[in-house]
Amino acid sequence: MRIINRRIPQKVLTVYVAVFVSIVILTAGLSYWSVAVHVKEDLDTTRIDLLKQLGQKVDLVLRGIDKTTLNLVQETEVIRFMEGSLTEDQQKYEVFNNLSNTLRTILDANSILSSIYLYSSENNLIASSSTLEKRSQFFDQEWVDMFHKINDISIWAGPRKVTYNANTSFSINKNIVTLMRSYPLTATGSRKKGAVAANINEEKLNELVRDTNSRLGQVFVMDKSGNVISHQDKEQLYLNVGRIWLGDNFDQIQIQQFGQWDIQIDGSNGRIYYYTSPYTGWIFMNFMPDEKEDKQLGVIRNILLSVALGMVVFAVIAALMLSNRFYRPMQQALRSISMQLKGDADSSPTEIYGNLDYLEKRFSQVLTDNRTMNQQLRDSKPVMKWSLLMDLLMGNRTSYFVEKPLFDFLDIRLFSSHFIVMVAEFDKPVELGSERDAQLYTYGLCNMAEEYMNGAGKGASIQLELGKAAFIMSFEDENATGNIVTALSIGELIRSSVESYFNKSVSIGLSRHTDNMRGLKQAYLESLEALKYKLVLGMNMVLSIEDLKIPSSESTIKIFATREGVAEALREGNANKTEQLFDELLNKAVQENIPPETMKQLCVQVLVESLSEALELNVDVSEITKKHGDLYQTINTSQELAEIRAYSKNILFELNRLILEKRSSRSKNEAFPKILDYIHDNYKRSDLSLNLIAEKFDFSVSYLSRLFKEQMECNFLEYLIGIRVKTAQELLTGTSMKINEIAEEVGYTNSYSFNRIFKKHTGMTPSEYKEHNS
Repeated sequence: MRIINRRIPQKVLTVYVAVFVSIVILTAGLSYWSVAVHVKEDLDTTRIDLLKQLGQKVDLVLRGIDKTTLNLVQETEVIRFMEGSLTEDQQKYEVFNNLSNTLRTILDANSILSSIYLYSSENNLIASSSTLEKRSQFFDQEWVDMFHKINDISIWAGPRKVTYNANTSFSINKNIVTLMRSYPLTATGSRKKGAVAANINEEKLNELVRDTNSRLGQVFVMDKSGNVISHQDKEQLYLNVGRIWLGDNFDQIQIQQFGQWDIQIDGSNGRIYYYTSPYTGWIFMNFMPDEKEDKQLGVIRNILLSVALGMVVFAVIAALMLSNRFYRPMQQALRSISMQLKGDADSSPTEIYGNLDYLEKRFSQVLTDNRTMNQQLRDSKPVMKWSLLMDLLMGNRTSYFVEKPLFDFLDIRLFSSHFIVMVAEFDKPVELGSERDAQLYTYGLCNMAEEYMNGAGKGASIQLELGKAAFIMSFEDENATGNIVTALSIGELIRSSVESYFNKSVSIGLSRHTDNMRGLKQAYLESLEALKYKLVLGMNMVLSIEDLKIPSSESTIKIFATREGVAEALREGNANKTEQLFDELLNKAVQENIPPETMKQLCVQVLVESLSEALELNVDVSEITKKHGDLYQTINTSQELAEIRAYSKNILFELNRLILEKRSSRSKNEAFPKILDYIHDNYKRSDLSLNLIAEKFDFSVSYLSRLFKEQMECNFLEYLIGIRVKTAQELLTGTSMKINEIAEEVGYTNSYSFNRIFKKHTGMTPSEYKEHNS
């Protein structure tokens, strides 16, 4: 039927166009509103997650410094500095010399630290890596007053201004953030005997924060009171912008760990995102102006407007084509466009102008495109399923009833409550073969898990990476104990089936029971934590987080404290003792069920301390570092405790070999025997010092000190004290001299100092030693 023979009233065309345009505008508006809401929610979630990652990264660095100060406070020389009465210059020199070396080693190992102070209220002294001064004469003593005012055993405080080299024309002002830890470790109030202060330059802290500026923009840090701790603009430091910007809403931030607020700053509307660190209480903030967010939505808005405009144009063209008056000109225009876009040059004028076949062809094309789109949607279902399950595990989706239509569309079978999460990992990924083979093994593992889970309840699986998958299992009954037993049985079925059918071993981590989807994120993290324990408990096992005994921090500290014996045995050159002590240390850590990450850190510290011990003996360890590579990375990526044990013992064995070779090939300085003779002849002099001997033999103090360490493997004071103590032992048992007379005889003018040093080296006071050996 020819269109030119049909008559369509003008009013009908007008109504048709008006209704069509209204529908298009309404659809485009609703689509934009729906998309904008989801995009804004995704932007909010992403920015908060980035702030969390940034805060956790900063916390990791600060916790490392905290552990360093914790170990420092337990050092023998620090305890001696804090509690001993340092009344003589010789005592002060001896203590400072040892402390200075210790502090320099810590500062060299940690680039973010700018300085470390030790304060002893007993002696009213402050020590750093380069100076030992009375508190009143120390250039930076403000922190001591702050320390006495706090009741906590440790606190991160700052920033504060510190002026360096204040007596010169080159004074430098720095903003410092300080960790203050009391001594003893658990002392508060009047029981404090001293403190350790670890200082970080605010610039270094800001460098950590600026690492993600390309994604977040400007990020700054505030304390609990709203004062700015770190900011790229240094004029903002010390300002209380939290109360200024948020007013009473700032108190809400103290309650909620993370979130966002709509605020106005300097006339600019926007949204502030925040994350509060549970470790330091610091608040990480990021401001996003509305115009920046609108710019991100502008592309979506332009696309929808273009589509709506195109549909409106199409409606008008369609109406005009049905009109007798415009039929032929519009058909000619349509044919011209079709020839350019579709290459439809073979269509005859009769085919276009004489019937509706041409329009029918176009509608057929639309239907074909629709079928193609549906096929693409079906093909993308695995990706959509993966994305949805990952959102559940990451806590981005928490409502079962909101997600239920999507579950049905993607064929995900889950009950509305009572969940347990499992994470399975092939123990030796390298044995899976090529990437394609690993993909097939992981796919088979997921299918096997879903089959077993759906036989006892409902479940879904997701591939995390090659050789690693997560399983979400749900139950109809609320019996938590029974559900955990069922999940353990299914885990054993999966493990044994993988071993039987694939001839591979797999380890499975099992979470606790959670009643709703909001707990899936925590359950996922628990299953990952349980899986880590395969390093300690062995592979090819089902590891439940409820069965793992988490050790107390006190037992962990005790184990770490015993690691020093390995380095001491190494210094003695006793390879068997070194290996035995290292094995005992690891076995004790396994018995106490130390977490795998802590176990790896323990091994790293033992090796680092052993390497440091070798360096102090002037042993060249470059051969070991080149041969064994980055020890931290090697240990951190190991999957088996036996592998870590063998790697560490190999390094300790080679260190012992190098130390013995160094001692056997060491050449003696010609003048050194004369120096030793001079010390043995003059040890009774109370003024005998390294300076006096250096002047006597025309050596520099630094060279003589280094020569002592190289030849005798100890410093001058240790050697001199050893001679004096040995002579005092002989006088105590072989003569009737009084203790104060013996003290003067061996070079001590103060019997108190003699008693203290004698007890430190023998474990007994002079009186006890004399009584015990008489």
